Amino acid sequence: MSRVRPVSIRVADVTEHARARAAYEAWGYFGGVRPEDTVFLAERGGELVGVVRLTLEEGTRMLRGMQVAPAAQRQRIGSRLLAALVSQLAGEACFCVPYAHLVGFYGQGGFVEWPLDEAPAFLTRRIAGYRSEGLTVTLMRRPSAAERGARASGAAGGARA
Repeated sequence: MSRVRPVSIRVADVTEHARARAAYEAWGYFGGVRPEDTVFLAERGGELVGVVRLTLEEGTRMLRGMQVAPAAQRQRIGSRLLAALVSQLAGEACFCVPYAHLVGFYGQGGFVEWPLDEAPAFLTRRIAGYRSEGLTVTLMRRPSAAERGARASGAAGGARA
Protein backbone atom coordinates (compact mmCIF):
# COMPACT_ATOMS: atom_id res chain seq x y z
CA MET A 1 0.00 0.00 0.00
CA SER A 2 1.48 3.35 -1.02
CA ARG A 3 1.66 6.18 1.47
CA VAL A 4 -0.10 9.42 0.53
CA ARG A 5 2.18 12.43 0.72
CA PRO A 6 1.27 15.10 3.25
CA VAL A 7 -0.45 18.29 2.13
CA SER A 8 0.96 21.67 3.07
CA ILE A 9 -1.12 24.86 3.21
CA ARG A 10 0.45 28.28 2.73
CA VAL A 11 -0.23 31.80 1.49
CA ALA A 12 0.94 32.31 -2.07
CA ASP A 13 3.34 35.02 -3.09
CA VAL A 14 1.84 37.38 -5.69
CA THR A 15 4.25 35.85 -8.23
CA GLU A 16 2.33 32.55 -7.80
CA HIS A 17 -1.09 33.97 -8.63
CA ALA A 18 -0.81 32.85 -12.27
CA ARG A 19 -0.24 29.29 -11.03
CA ALA A 20 -3.37 29.51 -8.87
CA ARG A 21 -5.35 30.96 -11.80
CA ALA A 22 -4.19 28.10 -14.07
CA ALA A 23 -5.27 25.51 -11.48
CA TYR A 24 -8.64 27.22 -11.10
CA GLU A 25 -9.21 27.13 -14.85
CA ALA A 26 -8.13 23.47 -15.09
CA TRP A 27 -10.73 22.66 -12.40
CA GLY A 28 -13.49 24.62 -14.18
CA TYR A 29 -13.54 27.76 -12.00
CA PHE A 30 -13.15 31.09 -13.77
CA GLY A 31 -13.44 33.61 -10.91
CA GLY A 32 -9.88 34.84 -11.45
CA VAL A 33 -7.26 36.08 -9.02
CA ARG A 34 -6.48 39.73 -8.35
CA PRO A 35 -3.05 40.98 -7.22
CA GLU A 36 -4.52 42.21 -3.90
CA ASP A 37 -6.14 38.85 -3.06
CA THR A 38 -4.68 36.67 -0.32
CA VAL A 39 -4.40 33.27 -2.02
CA PHE A 40 -4.06 30.08 -0.01
CA LEU A 41 -2.45 27.10 -1.71
CA ALA A 42 -2.67 23.43 -0.77
CA GLU A 43 0.24 21.46 -2.18
CA ARG A 44 1.23 17.82 -2.16
CA GLY A 45 4.71 16.99 -3.40
CA GLY A 46 4.92 20.29 -5.29
CA GLU A 47 1.56 19.69 -7.00
CA LEU A 48 -1.19 22.23 -6.42
CA VAL A 49 -4.24 20.37 -5.06
CA GLY A 50 -6.35 23.21 -3.63
CA VAL A 51 -6.85 26.98 -3.73
CA VAL A 52 -9.03 29.52 -1.91
CA ARG A 53 -8.90 33.33 -1.85
CA LEU A 54 -9.58 35.99 0.75
CA THR A 55 -10.70 39.17 -1.03
CA LEU A 56 -11.86 42.66 -0.16
CA GLU A 57 -14.75 43.74 -2.37
CA GLU A 58 -16.52 47.06 -1.88
CA GLY A 59 -15.15 47.17 1.65
CA THR A 60 -16.45 43.66 2.43
CA ARG A 61 -14.21 40.71 3.31
CA MET A 62 -15.04 37.67 1.15
CA LEU A 63 -14.05 34.02 0.95
CA ARG A 64 -13.94 33.23 -2.80
CA GLY A 65 -13.07 30.34 -5.05
CA MET A 66 -12.73 27.35 -2.70
CA GLN A 67 -11.52 24.66 -5.09
CA VAL A 68 -9.88 21.26 -4.57
CA ALA A 69 -8.52 19.20 -7.47
CA PRO A 70 -11.01 16.45 -8.34
CA ALA A 71 -8.48 13.68 -7.62
CA ALA A 72 -7.74 15.19 -4.18
CA GLN A 73 -11.30 15.68 -2.95
CA ARG A 74 -12.64 14.00 0.22
CA GLN A 75 -9.21 14.18 1.89
CA ARG A 76 -9.94 17.15 4.23
CA ILE A 77 -7.91 19.54 2.04
CA GLY A 78 -10.85 21.95 1.78
CA SER A 79 -11.27 21.86 5.56
CA ARG A 80 -7.62 22.72 6.03
CA LEU A 81 -7.82 25.56 3.49
CA LEU A 82 -10.90 26.89 5.29
CA ALA A 83 -9.13 26.78 8.66
CA ALA A 84 -6.11 28.63 7.23
CA LEU A 85 -8.31 31.34 5.75
CA VAL A 86 -10.32 31.74 8.98
CA SER A 87 -7.11 32.09 10.99
CA GLN A 88 -6.03 34.92 8.64
CA LEU A 89 -9.26 36.84 9.31
CA ALA A 90 -8.02 37.89 12.77
CA GLY A 91 -11.58 38.28 14.05
CA GLU A 92 -12.84 40.22 11.03
CA ALA A 93 -16.30 39.42 9.60
CA CYS A 94 -16.35 37.61 6.25
CA PHE A 95 -19.02 36.61 3.69
CA CYS A 96 -19.13 33.70 1.25
CA VAL A 97 -21.62 32.54 -1.38
CA PRO A 98 -21.50 28.73 -1.42
CA TYR A 99 -23.71 26.14 -3.03
CA ALA A 100 -26.53 25.43 -0.58
CA HIS A 101 -25.41 21.83 -0.02
CA LEU A 102 -22.11 23.14 1.43
CA VAL A 103 -23.65 25.01 4.38
CA GLY A 104 -22.34 22.38 6.83
CA PHE A 105 -18.85 22.53 5.34
CA TYR A 106 -18.57 26.32 5.76
CA GLY A 107 -20.26 26.06 9.15
CA GLN A 108 -17.16 24.28 10.45
CA GLY A 109 -15.33 27.58 9.88
CA GLY A 110 -17.90 29.57 11.85
CA PHE A 111 -19.96 30.74 8.84
CA VAL A 112 -23.73 30.91 9.32
CA GLU A 113 -26.51 31.44 6.81
CA TRP A 114 -27.23 35.14 6.51
CA PRO A 115 -30.40 36.98 5.40
CA LEU A 116 -30.15 38.57 1.95
CA ASP A 117 -31.84 41.71 3.25
CA GLU A 118 -28.81 42.23 5.52
CA ALA A 119 -26.26 41.73 2.73
CA PRO A 120 -24.30 44.40 0.88
CA ALA A 121 -26.09 45.30 -2.38
CA PHE A 122 -23.32 43.88 -4.59
CA LEU A 123 -23.78 40.46 -2.94
CA THR A 124 -27.55 40.56 -3.37
CA ARG A 125 -26.98 41.24 -7.10
CA ARG A 126 -24.33 38.51 -7.36
CA ILE A 127 -26.59 35.92 -5.75
CA ALA A 128 -29.52 36.94 -7.98
CA GLY A 129 -27.26 36.46 -11.01
CA TYR A 130 -26.11 33.03 -9.87
CA ARG A 131 -29.67 31.95 -9.16
CA SER A 132 -30.85 33.21 -12.57
CA GLU A 133 -28.28 30.80 -14.04
CA GLY A 134 -29.92 27.96 -12.10
CA LEU A 135 -27.26 27.74 -9.36
CA THR A 136 -28.52 26.85 -5.89
CA VAL A 137 -26.43 29.18 -3.75
CA THR A 138 -26.89 30.76 -0.37
CA LEU A 139 -25.33 33.63 1.56
CA MET A 140 -23.19 32.90 4.59
CA ARG A 141 -21.28 35.17 6.94
CA ARG A 142 -18.71 34.56 9.62
CA PRO A 143 -19.43 37.16 12.31
CA SER A 144 -16.59 39.27 13.64
CA ALA A 145 -14.94 38.38 16.94
CA ALA A 146 -16.70 41.33 18.57
CA GLU A 147 -20.10 40.11 17.34
CA ARG A 148 -19.38 36.57 18.51
CA GLY A 149 -18.26 37.91 21.90
CA ALA A 150 -21.38 40.05 22.29
CA ARG A 151 -23.60 37.10 21.40
CA ALA A 152 -21.78 34.84 23.87
CA SER A 153 -22.00 37.35 26.72
CA GLY A 154 -25.67 37.99 25.93
CA ALA A 155 -26.37 34.27 26.08
CA ALA A 156 -24.42 33.90 29.33
CA GLY A 157 -26.35 36.74 30.95
CA GLY A 158 -29.69 35.47 29.77
CA ALA A 159 -30.32 38.61 27.68
CA ARG A 160 -32.29 38.24 24.45
CA ALA A 161 -32.21 40.62 21.53
